[in-house]
Amino acid sequence: LLLCLLFLGAARYQFAQPSITSEHIAWYNGQNVKMVLEGRLIEPPDERDQFTYLRVKVDQLHPDYDPHFITVHGLLLARLDPGGNWRYGDRLRLEGYLEEPFVNETFDYRDYLAHQDIYSVMDHAQGIVLLRGQGNLLLSAIYDFRQAALEQVYRFFPDPEASLLAGILLGVRTGIP
Repeated sequence: LLLCLLFLGAARYQFAQPSITSEHIAWYNGQNVKMVLEGRLIEPPDERDQFTYLRVKVDQLHPDYDPHFITVHGLLLARLDPGGNWRYGDRLRLEGYLEEPFVNETFDYRDYLAHQDIYSVMDHAQGIVLLRGQGNLLLSAIYDFRQAALEQVYRFFPDPEASLLAGILLGVRTGIP
């Protein structure tokens, strides 16, 4: 029984590994060519003081020098300048360089993002919104309710209590020190 469970676990692990082919966005990492890609924002933006993170489900891309799109799939973590009016479900066009997440002695960001099925990052990306409201209507309503609740928490409580309550009640961890 233990051997059977061991083999089933190994088979499940192999099955869960992504297939990095020319149809996956990670295939184009590290080519030192500016890429233009289109996709849909699958979560609300993670806004920080110095930058904004966007998780994008990419469906097509092309090198900057070639105007013909290639159909691809996969998730991308894009890092843009702060600001911008990004919302869940937006269809975006991003420009930048595709890279593999970094690995150093203290932290393996590549492995951390791989657990979230993200194998490509785009730092210092430039982006525009092509279409609004392309996401799931139920998720959109939930994210809108979450944002309204977050604003109420910050209206009634000062920091750091508001950040702690937002983290516990709403799952918003950005303000927690």
